Amino acid sequence: MRKLVFLLFFGLIACTSGVDLSKVHYDYLLNDGNSKVWMIDQMIIDRMDISAGFDHQKELLIFYQNGNFQYIPMQELGHKKGRTGNYSLDSEGRELKMYFKKDVWHFKLDEITEDSIYLTPLSDSKVEFSMQLVPLKEIFLEDF
Repeated sequence: MRKLVFLLFFGLIACTSGVDLSKVHYDYLLNDGNSKVWMIDQMIIDRMDISAGFDHQKELLIFYQNGNFQYIPMQELGHKKGRTGNYSLDSEGRELKMYFKKDVWHFKLDEITEDSIYLTPLSDSKVEFSMQLVPLKEIFLEDF
């Protein structure tokens, strides 16, 4: 019995000691090392989704590797510039700041899954809505 307890104790110590955990970096989450287009699938204020009902009417966030981003309705893409700015991502704090000319949107990365990011505003943010971002969906011509 003592040998079994000793082996279990030794096994537990061997599994937990000396193992360094790597920090998670979310930099590639937003831009994949180049640029990435995210669609705002939901925009939540007071538990109500205020985003457009059809995918082709929703808004996009395009994050570039150089720290710039573009916020634009899908229907204006290619015709207008939309709102642009810079962003910073704090992987350790799981926070995203989006800097426009006059205001800052400050979000917490609350939930990250394989196919979405859920952002909630922090107290110093100029917006009061939460957002669920999903990779840009395929939009078919018959949707227009």
